Amino acid sequence: AKFKALAWLHAGCDELDFAMLKLRGVKVANIRGGNGIAVAEHAMALLLGAAKRLVERHRWAQEAQWQPIWHPDFRGALLEGKTLAVIGLGQIGTAVARRATAFDMKVLGIRRHPKRGGEWADEIHGPDKLHAVLKRADFVVLAAPLTSETLGLIDAKALKAMKPGAYLVNIARGNMIEEAALD
Repeated sequence: AKFKALAWLHAGCDELDFAMLKLRGVKVANIRGGNGIAVAEHAMALLLGAAKRLVERHRWAQEAQWQPIWHPDFRGALLEGKTLAVIGLGQIGTAVARRATAFDMKVLGIRRHPKRGGEWADEIHGPDKLHAVLKRADFVVLAAPLTSETLGLIDAKALKAMKPGAYLVNIARGNMIEEAALD
């Protein structure tokens, strides 16, 4: 029997060899948006965990290291009143934006086609405004698909454009961030 279809149980298909599949006449279906709510909730958990310094606080408690939580060096951050940049305002990015509004965050969205709009975002910009948006964001969530335009999107210049102390959460593909730039 000739292989005719591939049901890919992931949103991202960047691992597939589309040229070969097309050459062989294989149709591909994925579950775009199928895990959207779970991934959006996970993004919020990561934002909260980073803002509240949960990993550090857990370690301090395990090691019986008392820390003065009111001291600026040990204090966590609030989400309320902060600005979140969602890079990739598709189904998952929109689900993140929706949840961020419940925390009274201002949401700035970046999407390939900003004129298509974006429910739950206070502002929507095109990719050409990435660095300007990064300068304004206290929190950044990467939710874009991996494409030739997004590969290495967060490079040294993008990281330098971010506010000092801003948090970066990647719920997209790892290689959207140039790992060497993180050093």
